[in-house]
Amino acid sequence: MRSWTSQVLGTNPAAPFPKNMPALGCILGVIGLSILAPPFLREMTASEDANLLPDSDRPFSFLQIALYLAIFSSLAVALLHFFVPFQFLHIFQGGYMASFLFLVGVAMLFVCRQAVPAIKQFFSSSTLTSSAAAILLVFLFGGWFELTFYEAWLTPARWLRFPLLVLVLVPWHLAEELFLGAASSTPRFLRLFSFLIFRAMLWLILVAAIFYLHSGQFLFILLVAYFLLFSLLQRLATDIIRAQTRCIPAAAIFGAILLAGFALAILPIA
Repeated sequence: MRSWTSQVLGTNPAAPFPKNMPALGCILGVIGLSILAPPFLREMTASEDANLLPDSDRPFSFLQIALYLAIFSSLAVALLHFFVPFQFLHIFQGGYMASFLFLVGVAMLFVCRQAVPAIKQFFSSSTLTSSAAAILLVFLFGGWFELTFYEAWLTPARWLRFPLLVLVLVPWHLAEELFLGAASSTPRFLRLFSFLIFRAMLWLILVAAIFYLHSGQFLFILLVAYFLLFSLLQRLATDIIRAQTRCIPAAAIFGAILLAGFALAILPIA
């Protein structure tokens, strides 16, 4: 790069690189955005009637949910060994991830079908404001990474995949909100612990599919630190939406938008 700029712009090819620590600047910016995100989300989803809305607790016990999750996840990777439904998205290993979460989410929703919210809750004002807040967060974090460290700004080709990917991810996030239960009835630490256990189960089954079914989805291992950090931030933000709105669809769609934006930013497309 330095040789090329010296030929085109006439710069000194032996000049030292600037020591402005861009990685540290990016990290500090992400921390700053993460600190500003909670009050921003509370302002976006503030409602005078929020404390009057009902919220439901988890339909099954922790062990029952873990058992269902293990069974359905194993069946999903076995099915994906023969056919990946959303491979046509042409997201490198993202079609497999989306298909896996969709199958597991639909199966969990079928088991918890009595607790699934009414369809009208998906078109409420809480859902609209939560969706807008999620899209703004995608813009904010994507823009910051684009300017400082990594090309995370979504290109037109990625935006074309964005709506469908969000729809595919909604069933999983809806099921996740159902079996995590109401934010007000569970201590935050226990809720976060349950969340990490459930997602760790999914990750372990995906890793097992690499070794035993030769799925080839190695990015789940290579990018595990990024997925873990994103999952923690996503859960903390989604809990704010759930606590503010007490609307399961609003929290589910919010989380699906964040995951879709993250996947499209970090995974290559073809």
